Parts: sequence; C-alpha cells; structure tokens
Amino acid sequence: SYVVPRMDQTRACGVYIATWNLLCPYYAKKHSQEQGIDADGRDNWQRRWPAISRILGICPWDIICLTEMGQEKFSTMNKDLTNLGGSLAKPLLMLYFEHPQRKDAVAIMYAASRFGVVSTDRFEFKGAVTGLANLREKDTGHTICAVVVHQWHPVDARNFGHLEGILKFVHPHGSTCDCTILAGDFNEDAWISQRPIAQELAKNSTSPVRSKRGLPDFSLADGKSGKYDWVWLQGAQGQYDDFCKHAIISSHKNCIETCKWPSDHGLEAVRAVISRPAQAKPFPCGSCAIGYALAHSVGEKIIFQKEDGSPGGVGMFLLKRLRSALPGETVEPMKTLHTVLVPSPFLAHKAIVDWVGYPKVVPNGPWRCQWSSYDVEETSDGVVVVLRYDLVEPSALFSMHGYVRGFQDAGPNVQDAAHTLHVAIIKSSASADRLR
Repeated sequence: SYVVPRMDQTRACGVYIATWNLLCPYYAKKHSQEQGIDADGRDNWQRRWPAISRILGICPWDIICLTEMGQEKFSTMNKDLTNLGGSLAKPLLMLYFEHPQRKDAVAIMYAASRFGVVSTDRFEFKGAVTGLANLREKDTGHTICAVVVHQWHPVDARNFGHLEGILKFVHPHGSTCDCTILAGDFNEDAWISQRPIAQELAKNSTSPVRSKRGLPDFSLADGKSGKYDWVWLQGAQGQYDDFCKHAIISSHKNCIETCKWPSDHGLEAVRAVISRPAQAKPFPCGSCAIGYALAHSVGEKIIFQKEDGSPGGVGMFLLKRLRSALPGETVEPMKTLHTVLVPSPFLAHKAIVDWVGYPKVVPNGPWRCQWSSYDVEETSDGVVVVLRYDLVEPSALFSMHGYVRGFQDAGPNVQDAAHTLHVAIIKSSASADRLR
C-alpha cells in the first residue's frame, strides 16, 4: 500500500516528477518497434494506450514531461491525461510543443491546483523542439523551471551541439528560479558519457541512483542500452520513494494489453525536495481589501448566475450543497463579493483599485481566467469558501505582473500578499473542518 505524503509548508516541499517516451505510433511502424505494433505490423496504440494512462494514473504527479507524443493522437491523449483515472491522481493541464520537422511532439503537464504558469518558451534544433515552462507554486512561492527534452542521438555527428544549445537556452530561465528540472529522453547516460557537455550536465545537476533502490538501471525494453531517460535537478535533491518505485517498475515490464512493455522506454520518476526555503507568506484573508474592486453586478454574474441571468454558476452550486450538508449553520454569499483580496487582476472587466493612491487602469484588460479549485480559509471575520483561479491566456502574464508590481511598489504592507489568486465567495458559521 502507498500513503500520499503530506507536504509541510514550513519545510522544503516535495514535487513528484515523471518523464516518459511514449513511442510515437508513426515511428513505431517506421522502425518496426515491436512494442508499438502487432504481429501483422499494424499500429497497436489503441491497445497500449490504456496501459500507459493506467500507469500514469497511479501516482500523484505534480509535473510530467512527455516525449514522442503522436501528433495525430494528441486530442485523445490530452483528454485522458488531464483527467487521469487513478484515485491518487491530480487534475493536470498540458503545455504542448510540436516538433516542426517531426511527426511527434513533447509536452509538460502540471498540477493546476498547485502551480500557476509564469511564462513558457521553446528552443528548436534541426527540427526538434525543447519546451520550457516557468511555474510558481501557489502555496510556498517556489519558482520552478520545467524543461522537457528529447535530444537527437549524440553519437551521430550531425547532432553535435544539441545538448549545448539546450543548456544555453535553459540557463537564463533557470538562474532566476528556485529549482530547474530537465526531464526527458537524452539518448545517453551523462554519468558514463565521454562527451564534455554531458559530463557538465551531470556535474551541475543531481539525479538519484536507481541501483541503490533495487531499480533497473536501464531505460529501454532491450535491457542493454543503458539509462536514456532522466530527471536532472538543480536546486533540489531527488528521491525514489514508494510512489516512484511502483511507477518505474510498472513501466519496465510487460502489460496485460499487449504482453509487451507499453513503450520501448520505461518511465522515470523522482520526488524532488527543493533546497531553498519557501519565501511566500500567507495573506491574511479578510484583514484588508487590497486588490481591485469589481462591480458587484459583474462579480455576481460571473460566480452566482448563468449566462441568462438565472441563479447558477459555481457559486450557487457550492452554496446549495453546503446549505444541504450543514443544517443549523449559516451559509451565505459574501457581501464583499466584488472585492478581490489579493493584488492580481484576474476577473477584471473594469478594475478599480480599492486602496489609497488608486484607481489605476488595468493594462491590456480584460484578462480571461478560469477557476481551478476551491478551498476553505479561516479569517478574522469567520470561515469563508474561496475560489482559486488560473490565467487562461499566458500571453497576458507580463501585463498582469506589471499591474501586481504596482501594488507591491505602493507600500510595505503589500509585500507579503499571497501569490495564490482567489476570491472569497461564501461565509459560514461552520468550522473550517466541517466545511472541508
């Protein structure tokens, strides 16, 4: 049995990371990879995909870096992966990076309830793309540079310079983050490679040793080619706990669907413990109204009404469920629904800052957002239900951050504001434990 570790936010946090080369169906047929074809040489993706998604669904991943994603299978994969079926799985969002001169793609998936996207970038080398996402953890404030890598095979002289280019591309991003993750199919073992650039990667990064935990020290189904798939860490230490071991072993053996490995590669999985202490401090929800004010009619329409104006929306859904489940307790919509209690303009239509020295015009607004989860917070005024939000359009991040910086520059009392975006919508006399 496996127990989900509880993250203590006063210490370094653990981030579950996986990477897997899924064996693109096009290349499986082209190169006659037995894991990707049946006895007649036909594509067996429909049979092995359930095994892949099942293995991915047994662990509470925070970040997954995928390589060799078949472009023609993307829609099905995206739907299944963002709704992993395992009881321990977290809802994931996908950032997709298509190779311009190949038939496959790479992707970074992240737990939307835990991380927000600060920015994304990409690096191309001879038709192959490396994808990058700068993430910020909502509770601790840790910043993570996640990079998905599929390196051309380095023994081919035509591919010289690929890893050098990747590391040069990553450096300016990673140098400003608490942790850098380079994960994917490197097509070489940097620990034993004679190439100086691979040795540099191994010297400047860390990765746990499989053999010390009784795990296979190879990546490919032939069992002979060494370890090609890696999670390299900078600013963190990697561990193989029970979750990781279970996922690795499950991917390194025949599945019942095909009686072969689900892919020609096995999965790599690591629990990373970030070295730098968390910097963010909790924002005292309810103690002040620093943020921006949204016209109450607009806020009510977004949260408690359907498009036609009738009662509905996520706010009304939660209100009805809580009133039904908490007889004898008061459960009412917040009277200050229009006030966002964090300095980030996510629901902005016409933003007017309710604070001395403002109002201030929101640049490039309105900015679309989507609510990603709800939570319960204890405030000086009682217990409230809050909605948490993620930005839909990453291109608006820069203007949003500039707007937030205006709050932070306005006075010292704003410096410790939460990085999590939320709106208090419901207040109750019930305890926080009962509401949860």
